[in-house]
Amino acid sequence: MEVGFKLILFGIIKSLYYLCCMNYQLRMFHPQYGELTTPTFTDTVQFRIFCKMVQGCLALKQDLTTYDAQDLFIHIPFKVLTECVIVSGVKEPMMTLAEYAKEKSKVVSQ
Repeated sequence: MEVGFKLILFGIIKSLYYLCCMNYQLRMFHPQYGELTTPTFTDTVQFRIFCKMVQGCLALKQDLTTYDAQDLFIHIPFKVLTECVIVSGVKEPMMTLAEYAKEKSKVVSQ
């Protein structure tokens, strides 16, 4: 009984760690201009909203423009946005663009 309680407690602590301490990142890399933006979020809801906003801009063929009323202002024209490689994930650990390209080529070749 005591071992089961410790496992449940460990699971709760691990879940709280991931909710509170993980940083979510969306990297936008353009072949000509390099890395355009790398906003980092600690809140999963904000991260999902930003990802949905980027997806909406691509689907509706609109420029990506956002301002968080503090220090982050982003404006990326649609043409530049469509040429970008966009990678999302958790900051710790995060794949490099080279690792992502290797994994993507393995999946495509299969």
